[in-house]
Amino acid sequence: MAVCPVVMEAVTFFKTYIRKNTMYTKPSLLPILVFSVTCICVLQAGPIQDSTLQKDGMCPVVYMFSNEACEKACRHDFDCEDKKKCCSNGCGQLCKDPLFTDTNELSVTGTDYKVISASQNSMPYNESNTTETIYGANQVYDDSYDDDKDAWKYILYAVVCIIIIALMIFALSKGHYELASELFKCLCDTTYEDIFTAASLHRPWYVCAGNHDHIGNISAQLAYTKFSDRWNYPDLYYTKRFSIPNSESTLLIVFIDTVILTGNTDDHTPDSILPGPEDPLKADAQWKWIEDTLSNSKDDYVIVGGHYPVWSIAEHGPNNLLVAKLKPLLEKYNVTAYFCGHDHNMQHFKEDNSSVEYFVIGAGDVVDPSTKHKDDVPPRSLRYHWADVLGLGAFAYVEATKDSLSVAYYEALNGKNIYTRVLTSRHK
Repeated sequence: MAVCPVVMEAVTFFKTYIRKNTMYTKPSLLPILVFSVTCICVLQAGPIQDSTLQKDGMCPVVYMFSNEACEKACRHDFDCEDKKKCCSNGCGQLCKDPLFTDTNELSVTGTDYKVISASQNSMPYNESNTTETIYGANQVYDDSYDDDKDAWKYILYAVVCIIIIALMIFALSKGHYELASELFKCLCDTTYEDIFTAASLHRPWYVCAGNHDHIGNISAQLAYTKFSDRWNYPDLYYTKRFSIPNSESTLLIVFIDTVILTGNTDDHTPDSILPGPEDPLKADAQWKWIEDTLSNSKDDYVIVGGHYPVWSIAEHGPNNLLVAKLKPLLEKYNVTAYFCGHDHNMQHFKEDNSSVEYFVIGAGDVVDPSTKHKDDVPPRSLRYHWADVLGLGAFAYVEATKDSLSVAYYEALNGKNIYTRVLTSRHK
């Protein structure tokens, strides 16, 4: 038995809208949704298996690109011989040797993956533990990958998107604002509201955009602020000030748009170089806003948050444009820390001659163990690096008091605290 993930999502969508009594009052949504779901389901790389058809073990990590065949050689684990599992390789289903975990060690049968210690990438960084580890036979990028063989999938997806957008434009042109609004809102429900449902997540979210957001519809994300009671994205760059309880101290977070400042990446090209800002005038306006904001801040703590790293040893490495222009501003105005993502792991940097601390917090989805840029950062600046693929991601918890601000890293698999850094007030 196999179930298309999008069909499962569609079922949830229909239940939600029938419950809200909107599907009956807006029947024109039905053909749009049925057609969209049918087309998008064709694009799925593989099925979700019934639990009774799964063997023990985990499938190997799926990297962004692979030179393996885009074919469906199996439907479930029991289509595979011996202990092999039916695993997605990003564009198909192949029988692969499983991974097993046992007291922090990765034990692998077969020759595709080498036996390593899963904890070796979660140690504080020093010269004795900088050996690179390859978790799979296929690198994160592979020059032999051929996008052309999957071109029909992208064409079909583009057609679906164009049809949906055209229908929304038609609805707006005919004055059916409520219909267009409901269609936009329902798409966000099924990709955000109905996904992050834990009680602990029903609190304000403050958003800044990254490279994938700008590839998509960034204006829609801005507009969604008006629909959601927890999604806060008022502008491409903005500030949020927090009062620290039981004190007169404050924390200022400055959200910036690093894509506007340095350009967008090409994820299909290995080691792609940022082209620089697409619109230099918009970039200059933001640079001026950043300096004005930092120069006027009297807050006890100032955190600047953007998507691209200033420093990183991982896949994408340092952002030279931010090193040249943002780093001097952070140091000049005594910024407490810079938070970023983009590289899919957890890192902490502090240069010997600077008070600014840099935190890469990018393991909320996949975990990438690459250290390909370890020689491109200042000597002794890397204080911590975590990229344990068996930890199933990690996150940061930040707590501020009048005396200190702590940044704690936690592993997602078991909630274990793996690293903590305590920073002091700017006024001390």
